[in-house]
Amino acid sequence: VLDPWNELCPPLGGKCAYDRFVALKQKNANLKTILAVGGWNEGSDDFSVMASDPNKRQTFINSAITLVNEHGFDGLDVDWEYPGLRGGNPDDKANFVTLIQEFREEFDKYRPPLLLSGALSPGKDTIDEAYDLP
Repeated sequence: VLDPWNELCPPLGGKCAYDRFVALKQKNANLKTILAVGGWNEGSDDFSVMASDPNKRQTFINSAITLVNEHGFDGLDVDWEYPGLRGGNPDDKANFVTLIQEFREEFDKYRPPLLLSGALSPGKDTIDEAYDLP
């Protein structure tokens, strides 16, 4: 497991940030906690490779579900900055849609369904290039 920010607990070598964050639910039963993956520092290369291959997408989705469930998160935020840009490829726009649809399908199997969100660009130029919006 790649964990450069030390979110996981020992013996995995981290500082337990995930578990401490989720423990906040003990103070507020209505609190929802969501694990974010990706971000600006992640870029687009790895997402692009994963999203272009059905087997890699399924592995990513299954791994994300395992991590979300193991740590008691309520869902996942996919922070791919940005499909088709920053080292990605033109097929990313369609592959992002497929990835999110497949996540939603798997997340809906849980009761309650796992939450799914995405960190998207507010910039019109990026939106036009990266996302398949009507």
